[in-house]
Amino acid sequence: MDSQSTRMDKKELFLFALYITGMIVVNTVGSKIISLFGVR
Repeated sequence: MDSQSTRMDKKELFLFALYITGMIVVNTVGSKIISLFGVR
């Protein structure tokens, strides 16, 4: 049971890290697109 709960925690941490990374990427790409439109 301990190993199972640890596995779930690791999976949740991985998904949480993926979510944060995705938000950072979206923000970076979004700002780049906005700056490109601004240059236009």
